[in-house]
Amino acid sequence: MIRTSVLLAPLALMACEPQTSTPASSDAEASVQCVTMLSLHAIELRKANPSADDGQVKAAIAAYRAQAEKEFTPDELAQFLASNIAVFDDTPADKVAAEAEACLKNAPGSR
Repeated sequence: MIRTSVLLAPLALMACEPQTSTPASSDAEASVQCVTMLSLHAIELRKANPSADDGQVKAAIAAYRAQAEKEFTPDELAQFLASNIAVFDDTPADKVAAEAEACLKNAPGSR
């Protein structure tokens, strides 16, 4: 009886493990990274000049978000973005600006 329990226990544990969706593609993850950097960059731009035109940045954020929404559920995307913002919030402004500029140049629909 003990042998059967020992053999079945791992199967029972595997059956109880939560099922995960397939991993996001690198495009979706890159999109989240760009939303993060563009958002942080927009904050810095508003601090420097509250009346600056940030329409291009907002459009790029929307385009990258739409791309990420193809792979992530709304909850997953919100968690991923919140986590990224927390991790990259202390990134030097010049590095954020450089990454944001690269994202702007490569935004979906801008090519």
